[in-house]
Amino acid sequence: MKPVLKKYLFLTVLFSSNVHALNLNEYMLIVKKNNKIFQGLNSSLEATRDKLTSGDAVLSPVLSAGYSLATDKSLPSPLGDDRKVTQYNLGVAKRFSTGTAINLLARTDQFENKTAAPPADRFATGGLGISLSQSLWKDFFGAGTRLRQDRELAVNQFESARIDLQIRAATFDAESVFWDYAFAQDDLKLKKSNLERAQRLEKWTSNRVSNGISDRADLMNVKALAAVREVQYLTAQDEIRTQETKLREYMGLDSLTPTPEVNEEAVLLRDEIKEAAKSKKTLIKIDSYLTSLEAKAKQFVAVHSIED
Repeated sequence: MKPVLKKYLFLTVLFSSNVHALNLNEYMLIVKKNNKIFQGLNSSLEATRDKLTSGDAVLSPVLSAGYSLATDKSLPSPLGDDRKVTQYNLGVAKRFSTGTAINLLARTDQFENKTAAPPADRFATGGLGISLSQSLWKDFFGAGTRLRQDRELAVNQFESARIDLQIRAATFDAESVFWDYAFAQDDLKLKKSNLERAQRLEKWTSNRVSNGISDRADLMNVKALAAVREVQYLTAQDEIRTQETKLREYMGLDSLTPTPEVNEEAVLLRDEIKEAAKSKKTLIKIDSYLTSLEAKAKQFVAVHSIED
């Protein structure tokens, strides 16, 4: 048991000697990579964007191909008693937002008559066709398609903005945990330093009382101060344990990974904050923006339902 304990302590000391204090940007990179909340929100945002892209799948070109083989031995025929027909076809269809649809089809048929005399024993036919259609009633020149695109865009903007707001809120919470832990870390150092000074002062005053230089009342006051400092130090220990638990949860650390120290001094502005600082556009409340997007989406949904 003892060798295992020594090995564990050695690994802990080795890791601690190489530990790197994380700044806010490094901490947020780890959080966004490991935290389940951010993973879920980012997946939802990607799914929302993919949904908008897949909405126009009906306008994508469609390739079709076919092959068939038929054999006829039912009744005698001038072409022979064993007739075989092989058919190949290849087509491309495309719809446009104007309601126009184009269909191109190429087909070839190969005939094989085993008992027939040449050239009737083997021959082939082929054809190439194109068809063009234009919607005139339900999807009048693509009006329904464009309405659907506007509706899906409005709904997508609302969903993306809502998820983006949730990501910003989660980012704010994660950053708050970072600063709370950094404050608790510094506060613990301060409380420990205050307690050590109070203990030294208590020892110094006790020596003065023993030598008859100071009154015993002074010693009692110093002892009371040391007791207060000890309570403050114990409270700071409880606080940093609480904040450490939150920090580890956001970073997704397992039970074997030590908690890294944080460096609250080397902090760089995030890119989105830089852009917001440079922007000259008038800022609006996010709730008003979401309300307007939701109303716009509902309007397009209502219009599209009437059209259908």
